[in-house]
Amino acid sequence: MSWQVNLVETVTGQVGRALSPESGSWAIELNKADSGSVKVSKDDVADIDRRRLSPWWASVLFSYITPDGRIIPICGGPIISWPSEDQDSLTLDWRGIREVFTRRHLEKDYTLRGLSLGTIAWEVVKAGMDRPSGGLPIAHGSPYESKSTLNERTYEAWNLANNNCEKRLTELTNVINGPDMMFRPEWADDDMTRVRWQFVHGTSWDPTITQDTTMVWDTTAAGTHVTNPSVTSDGSKIVTRVFGTGAGEGAKVTRTQAESLALVKEGWPPLETVISDQDQAKPEPIRQKCLGELADSRRMVDQLSVSVYAAHEASPWGTWHVGDTVTVVLTDDWWSIPGGEHQMDIIKVSGDLTDMVKVELQQGQWYTPADLI
Repeated sequence: MSWQVNLVETVTGQVGRALSPESGSWAIELNKADSGSVKVSKDDVADIDRRRLSPWWASVLFSYITPDGRIIPICGGPIISWPSEDQDSLTLDWRGIREVFTRRHLEKDYTLRGLSLGTIAWEVVKAGMDRPSGGLPIAHGSPYESKSTLNERTYEAWNLANNNCEKRLTELTNVINGPDMMFRPEWADDDMTRVRWQFVHGTSWDPTITQDTTMVWDTTAAGTHVTNPSVTSDGSKIVTRVFGTGAGEGAKVTRTQAESLALVKEGWPPLETVISDQDQAKPEPIRQKCLGELADSRRMVDQLSVSVYAAHEASPWGTWHVGDTVTVVLTDDWWSIPGGEHQMDIIKVSGDLTDMVKVELQQGQWYTPADLI
């Protein structure tokens, strides 16, 4: 088997028993928590302290074993429920370490000024761990940008119901040119006895996550390791104007909007939608979210799915990640996407305990405020 699955202590990152799974599945999606499950025989875990299978106390870690024997952490995180079981087996459902932040709130006043949006996201992560016994094996893996931008966020303790850390992270991603952000597992020591998660995010100059190399995936080459391409296109999100509402009631409700006439000038009918953020009393933060919604809704969304052989020497696991940009070469057979080279972002990867993984990609595109009204 090309995979190793371990139990892990969530709070410490201490790596425990290697399981002998009967089956397993996993998915890594951009700007979301990883997810998956693993099925083990009851005999395999009969001698284990039940805490090590308990929700939130315990985590699982999926690591890929490369052809040359390296063990690379790929995904994992807390077990989120008691195992489901049949007579002989247990199935453990898990989510990525980001899922913990759906259970953490900003309980103090925070005013964050002069930081990039990605750095503000890191401050939210730190604040989510700032409580007795609240630490997690998470490190900052991107530049800390201060005094170089004009971004500001204020989170007030009274607004606890809206100060869920995961909610605040998602908001930062969803504004115009908001940063991508991921929690990526890595070994915390050379002996591979502990795991930690690197929190990586986009920067003020590029909202995508920095990558070391840009892979070329050529679906046209003979014997290619990138196979079974398929394309879907979605026009359901196309809009020309986004209204935003905030705090207040009746006629006093905070209201703003953003629009682009580019499509209307090309013959599209005006198309509108409404977003709401009831904890915002000022229009500008809501307008920024409207701009983000508008930027994501300008054109058809073309999505490419491919199968990738993860052990291939051209692009083995560990040399690319969800959030990376890949140069994809396509044939001329597609109706929605012209043939040739395309810069595409990896938005989701999923698989089981085999060497083949399913990869979903979208055309990369981001905007400056000048593009929008």
